[in-house]
Amino acid sequence: MSAVFVINPGGTSKKYALFISGTAELEAIFERTDNDFQVCTRDSQKNEEIKTITKDEYDNALSEFAAAANSHARGKGITIDAIGIRILAAGTEFQNHQKIDDVFVSKLQAKEPTAPLHIPVTLEEIRQCRLLMPGVPLVAASDTAFFANLPAIAREYSVARNDAKEYDLHRFGYHGLSVASVIDRVHAVTGAEHERMIVCHIGSGISVTGVRTGQPMYTSAGYASFTSLPMLTRGGDIDAGVVLELLRLHHGKYTEVNKYLHFDCGAKALAGVDDVRILLDRKTQGDSDAAFALDLLSFSIQKAIAAATVATGGVDAIIFTGTIGSRSPDLRRLILSRLSYLGCTLDEDKNNLFLSREGIINQSRSLVKIATMRTDEMGQIAHIAAHRIEAKQK
Repeated sequence: MSAVFVINPGGTSKKYALFISGTAELEAIFERTDNDFQVCTRDSQKNEEIKTITKDEYDNALSEFAAAANSHARGKGITIDAIGIRILAAGTEFQNHQKIDDVFVSKLQAKEPTAPLHIPVTLEEIRQCRLLMPGVPLVAASDTAFFANLPAIAREYSVARNDAKEYDLHRFGYHGLSVASVIDRVHAVTGAEHERMIVCHIGSGISVTGVRTGQPMYTSAGYASFTSLPMLTRGGDIDAGVVLELLRLHHGKYTEVNKYLHFDCGAKALAGVDDVRILLDRKTQGDSDAAFALDLLSFSIQKAIAAATVATGGVDAIIFTGTIGSRSPDLRRLILSRLSYLGCTLDEDKNNLFLSREGIINQSRSLVKIATMRTDEMGQIAHIAAHRIEAKQK
């Protein structure tokens, strides 16, 4: 009986779980909302509780959950065998699942400028794990490993090959754990395996992935974590000329412009808020800035879906996942509104019904299967960590 402690640090949330023999027995999602902090806990019986917490409780989330996880494991007469943590970082060396040691931590620190929303939080979680659970192996579950074999035409930039090789400049893609979890479970939700599938991961980070026979053919996500599509606070693929002009206007201050692109762009820049729920609410009240921000976000996703169909040679299924993708029927409706030319026909009743639920949301006459699925990054991380420990024991 193996027990794996799972950590998934995000830009606006911290997710934890205790998996025993492949089953999530305890889960907790700590989130920053527009006005406060909250935690949603769930046990193996799927009993769920949501409560508001303080900032201090949010900051000490790992310590609180670790105590609960250790107590639960001891109650079953076992100890935690491994800690699996999602790692999001640019670099070929991070495109594989591996143990976390001092060398790994040093390399991850060096990549902090490419993902300032994620890496500092991840490093802090690693530091706390070493203090709270000393001696328990730490396993890095790579969020980019899924894209390690992305076709060269989709992976490479039009820069000098020597520069690309020397400085490791490639499209690494992100949300690989999420996409892999969708591929693993899509048959259970839609009743079929789809040769040409497009996965839209929509959360605080947003990306579109084109998959053919289970293999990645396209990703909108690029080198750094702010690239890809406009997100809640990240600018996405802003014209390089605009970035150069920002550097010039800010007198070459890389750190200042990097922070701006990660924290002060996207929906926040367009409408002053980084919560889709609030944007949708304001749109219904006639707020033109909120309406424009939502239109721009959905238009960007629509374009990425169209691009993905080029790489996959068409589309058989479109899957919405991620916190917002699975929770927001309104955003799904906006995104699908310009995709009728692909043969997508949304069933409004089903779309409204599947709020934070999995299922098919297309009309029967739709040429493309459309579904909403929860992402299972936590299950992927647990499997990776458990597999590595088992392999080491053999």
